[in-house]
Amino acid sequence: MINMKHDVLRQFASLKKSLEQEKAQLIARLRKIEEALNDSAPTEPSPTRTKASKKGRKKAKNPMPLKNAVIKVLGKNSMGKPEILSAVQKNGYKFTGKDPMNSLSVLLYSNKSVFKNVGGKFGLKKG
Repeated sequence: MINMKHDVLRQFASLKKSLEQEKAQLIARLRKIEEALNDSAPTEPSPTRTKASKKGRKKAKNPMPLKNAVIKVLGKNSMGKPEILSAVQKNGYKFTGKDPMNSLSVLLYSNKSVFKNVGGKFGLKKG
């Protein structure tokens, strides 16, 4: 009985020592990773960046923000989204996104203090 307790204690001590060694190795590895991440001058480009992501998207040189362009187009009128989109583009506003209608919709629906929607026709709020 005493031998069995002694064996269990020996196994426990061995496992504990093994885990402490592994912990020390992991802490050392984490320190190296932290140093690498905090290094301000990387020696190699990040493997997650590609040539396409380095280029970025060209920024359009618009004379005014989209919100101002829509306000100008609406004036005292109410229009549907396709009409607004067409008028804004005719006035020279250039969209850089893949879906200009989506950009316009986000603007119209997220600026409820500026734009009102009555039956699918958008106009300017008074006040």
